[in-house]
Parts: sequence; structure tokens; C-alpha cells
Amino acid sequence: MDVSHRILPTIPIRPDLPKIPSDENVSDGSNESENYYMTTDESPKQSRMFGEKDICLIMNIKLDQWHSRWMGTIPATKGTKKCVVLTTVADQVFRRKDIHWDEFVKRTIDLPLTKHLVKVEGIAILKAKLHLVQEHFACETLDGWLVKVFSHETFDNTMYLSEVMRIIAGLLEGLNIIHSYGFLHPGLSSKKILRIEKGHCKLYDFCLSEDAPKVTSFRKTKMPYSLNHFPPEALHRNEYSQPSDVWAAAGVIWELLTGKLPFPCAEDGTTFEDQARAPSESQVTHYREIRNKQLYLCWHQVCPRRPTLRELRESYQKIFENLSDNAYEIPRMDLYTSMKSSTLYSKGKEEVYHDTYTAVP
Repeated sequence: MDVSHRILPTIPIRPDLPKIPSDENVSDGSNESENYYMTTDESPKQSRMFGEKDICLIMNIKLDQWHSRWMGTIPATKGTKKCVVLTTVADQVFRRKDIHWDEFVKRTIDLPLTKHLVKVEGIAILKAKLHLVQEHFACETLDGWLVKVFSHETFDNTMYLSEVMRIIAGLLEGLNIIHSYGFLHPGLSSKKILRIEKGHCKLYDFCLSEDAPKVTSFRKTKMPYSLNHFPPEALHRNEYSQPSDVWAAAGVIWELLTGKLPFPCAEDGTTFEDQARAPSESQVTHYREIRNKQLYLCWHQVCPRRPTLRELRESYQKIFENLSDNAYEIPRMDLYTSMKSSTLYSKGKEEVYHDTYTAVP
């Protein structure tokens, strides 16, 4: 396989603050040498196919009306085993063709390797059913981590501004990637985001855009009927589109900044006018340096007029750039390369600096 290399630029004494790459970078590649706050992408390697003799199922971790999900192992290098998650659809869903499972798997294995999405190991055929095989993490959700942070359990749970910035950038970049491949994420919340390590989170459990209305209808039966989890168009009409993901992403960012859901349960409205009680900028008491007016427009505008994902990303990029201060530097992230080109990770050693800005607790 031909692999193109990108040469790392000379690292200055005080590196620039991170940037979220623009949509043009993702779509067409970039001639710029530095685009920070994004992991380096690598074109997906040839997917591996596993048979029943390769898979050892250990335990069922999810069984509901739509999906069956197992933890198991697959062969790895030098005779070792690797822990994975295997997902397929329930028999009745497959028979009724409620969702386009085969097309979902096909498109998922074409996703680029990136820090922001759970890695696809390959596919497996078990009992004549197609399974998606993904990496397994023994980690907590972002929701679980935020509970510890804002309950002030221990100093070990402190979350500095640099980590918040990384999570915001990773969330928006992950959504940008899945949107570019025709996916949406109904039910997106901090419970659907894995916190792998400090400032590093991964998205999972998204679906094809054409399946989003049915997936939305199903997930509404499993989650509280609330504007915290679904935008009005999904809550009342089972409509779901990219602006709906923007609403949900804004909710996750609000949790990062405040430790609370944006809408108190008692104030969930049934009409757009009830959204007047959506959170205001003045309610942010932590991480004030990254307040963003675009965030509030995600809730105070009807669906077609909400900020686009691109506009939300660009607004945070400007905020991050304006945080230039000699006393504040954040870890340098990997260089960005277009996900449409075949590249090799050019990952240098991460530089870590002291963070003197806002921290919780």
C-alpha cells in the first residue's frame, strides 16, 4: 500500500493554541502545515472478516428490541487475544427491515481511523448474521466522569480548561466526520460518549441518516421524554437531521461547562415558545473563558435557523485562538490530514504545559 507522509513542522517555543479544522480541511485536504485540535486520520485499513472459529463470546452486554451486543475476543498478534464488542440487530428488526443494517455496517467500516470514534476491527458472521466488531474499552462514560468532577469527590477528579477544550473539539470533530459519511446520532448525550483518558473521548452508537427517525422513535422509549435528550422536532414529530445533532451537542457542551443538564426536568416544554427558558450565558460559572453565544442559539432558534455544525466549530476555534496567554499552554495535538487521503500517523511526543486557567473543583 502506498503511504504518503507529512513532515512535522518545527515546533516553536510557545506553540499556537489548538484549532478545530474547517470543513474545507476535511473535504478537500489542506496545504497548511498546522491544523491543531484534531487527531491525525488514517485511511481505513482493509477490514478483517471473522468466522465463528475466530470469535469467543464472553458475555451479553446489551439485549433489547433492536440490538444484541456481546463482549468477546478475536485473534490478535503473536497468538494473543483482543477484547472486542460485537453488535448485530435483533431477529425481528432484521425480518421487518426496520433499519438498513447491512448498509450501516458497510459504511461504518469505511470510516477513517480517528481518535474521536470507536475503532472498527472488522465484521463477523455468527449464526448466519452479520456482526460489527469494534474495539472494547474498560472505561467510564463522560457522564460518569462529570458526576465525579462536579461533586468534588477528590482532587484527582479536577478538570482543567485544557481538557474541556479538547473534549469540545473532539465532540464536534467526531460529529463532523460521521455527518460526512451519512450518519446521525439520535439520543446523543454524555452517556453515549466514552471517556478514554484525560481530554480524549470517543463517539459510538450512531446510525444511518435515513434510519434516524425510526431510531429516534425507539430511543425515546428508553430515555426520559425531555428536551435534554431530544430537540423539539424529534421529541414531538420523530424528525431528526443534522441540526438535531447540533442541539444535542450543545447539551453535552453545557454539561461540560456547568455539570448540569440545560433544561430542568420540570421545565421541559411542549412547544417552541417553552424554549424561552433555555439556559442563558450568565448561568456559566466555570470555564468562563470559553463562553460562546453560538451555543445558546442552538436552543433559541427553530430547527432550520440553528447554527450549523460548521458554524459552531468555527466559533469555538476563534475562542480557542483568542485564549493566547504566555502563562497558558495546552498539550499539542496531532497534526490533521485529510481523511480522504492515505496517510501515516506522524505522531510526535506530546508536550504538556501547566494550565493556570479555570479548573473544577
